[in-house]
Amino acid sequence: MKLIHVIIVALGLASSAFAAPNAPGTHVIKKQNSVLGGIISAVSRLNATVVADTTDIANTIARDIENSIVPTVEADLVKIAAALEQATAAIAISVLGVLVPFTTAELQVILGILTDVQGIIQSIGTSLTGLVTALPGDVLALLASEMRSIVALVYPFVTPITTLVSSILGQVGASNGTVGQILSGLGGVVNSTTTVLTPVGTLLGGIL
Repeated sequence: MKLIHVIIVALGLASSAFAAPNAPGTHVIKKQNSVLGGIISAVSRLNATVVADTTDIANTIARDIENSIVPTVEADLVKIAAALEQATAAIAISVLGVLVPFTTAELQVILGILTDVQGIIQSIGTSLTGLVTALPGDVLALLASEMRSIVALVYPFVTPITTLVSSILGQVGASNGTVGQILSGLGGVVNSTTTVLTPVGTLLGGIL
């Protein structure tokens, strides 16, 4: 994904600029870059899975909406759920290793992470909404369990991201311009989670 690539390059440049041999705090910079790099990698892997499988779901629905689509769509949903679990675990571990204070470059990296996370959630929400809209009730019932699982996994996925932003606020407060953007980015993540996925969850709750 282009944005992820730009962020990784930025991290590399920041490391080259500030982590000269024997420079004060070099080990701290390297660790912080490693921690943020771990979060970026987790988000990137999840995004790749979500893009591939939601695209496959959309193409499958476009071809046919009969029972024959169930195995394909079910497999895609299972992969998305597994990727969400893996990303959540990886991000939670990385967040525990975050060091404060953050540099301006690191705050920009975190802002990019939030943008990507919001995009992932919106893609998932759009895909699930498409299924609910397109499939007849009897077919949807065969996929409801996997869809509910995904909805339930999104909230834990957002939790360590919220923890990361909280650590930023504890450092510099909301008056910082970049931090204000990060708060707005987190608001976008939360809004996508509640406004896109909650209605899907409600609809699925009515399916036996």
